[in-house]
Amino acid sequence: MKLINKTIPSTLLTIFIFSIFIYARAVGYGDLRLSVATIDTETYITSARNPLFSWQGFSGRRLFTTNLLFKLSTKAECPAPVPSNPFHGQEREREILPCFQTIALTQNALSIFGWCLLAYLFSKRINNPFYKILSIITILGFGFTPQIAEWDSVLNVESITLSLGVISLALLIESAHRFPKILQGYSASLLDILIITLFLFVFLLWVFARDAHLYAIFTLLILIIPLFLFKPIRNMKWMVGITLLLIITFIFGSATSQASTRWHPSIEHSMNYYILPYPARVAFMMERGMPNPNDTSAYKQWFETKANKDYAVFLLSHPGFILTTYFELSSYLRSDFLQTFFPTPKLEYYTTLLKIGEALHPETNHTYILSILLFISISISAISTKNTTIISWAWLASCFLFTPPSHLP
Repeated sequence: MKLINKTIPSTLLTIFIFSIFIYARAVGYGDLRLSVATIDTETYITSARNPLFSWQGFSGRRLFTTNLLFKLSTKAECPAPVPSNPFHGQEREREILPCFQTIALTQNALSIFGWCLLAYLFSKRINNPFYKILSIITILGFGFTPQIAEWDSVLNVESITLSLGVISLALLIESAHRFPKILQGYSASLLDILIITLFLFVFLLWVFARDAHLYAIFTLLILIIPLFLFKPIRNMKWMVGITLLLIITFIFGSATSQASTRWHPSIEHSMNYYILPYPARVAFMMERGMPNPNDTSAYKQWFETKANKDYAVFLLSHPGFILTTYFELSSYLRSDFLQTFFPTPKLEYYTTLLKIGEALHPETNHTYILSILLFISISISAISTKNTTIISWAWLASCFLFTPPSHLP
């Protein structure tokens, strides 16, 4: 009875906090159907007209998941809306666009659901009532402040990437905490398998939103394969199936990416800024088949067929370059959280929301140092205590530590 008496107030407070945040997010940024186009929006509309489950649907200008989202605007002949181009001083106000209001509504709904799911499943694993409530407030504050919320009005890939990434993370947390009992010899329940299946479904949707996400599969495989050292895992055919599915997806995704032209802009940028200005790097690339850049036709043919592969070899051969470039460009990974495509809403509490968001989205490298220290602390605790819950958190922390920031939600 005492336990029930303690649980009811905590549950009611949790429901109250969720209700307040959901209501504030739903009404705080204006009509959820408001949206604005970017210069890339037209490419998503055009790509979505390809058959969804076709080679072109995966190897075209845009990927499967954004094609699926923008299918909501292709039921009628919808012309591409006038894009906002803030880089040329052509910032536009949000509008309720008849052909795209369903997309805007979907983006907002997925965002609200995703952050609420993450807050619930994360806080569920915390026993202390104070820290449980604090975690809910922090996560919802992180996702519902302007730095994240305003992207849900932009007709681009950012919103769907963030939302699916957050939902994947929430389901991964729940899946990871269900594995210890399986390792102890207990059979996986139907609910266990359902949650893991849901994670895979959402995770693969997230993977096929952006090419860079494909390499998160590689990280996940590195962390899953050692689990087969445990006999209960080896005896699970469905775990073998999951591993094979991830491997096949990685191979398929790599093939469709290679067959497309999506990688051209990023590789062209890398060549122009990190390779061609440096004679030693040019010499390295030429030793592996890159023609003289002054030979325009030969260089163009090489670029379209082999540039991404040869550049990957360069990266693998120069780990020091990766580290130095990462630290040189780290400011890009912790800045520009706010969208620039439409003027900020004239809301009474907007400035306050912005300040709260700045506190929760710090633009400093200290966050990386803190993350590493927390990972070390959790790992030491997991090894010393052998507590299954702490081991699960350490495994999850590894996912973040070894996944490049550009591949995270």
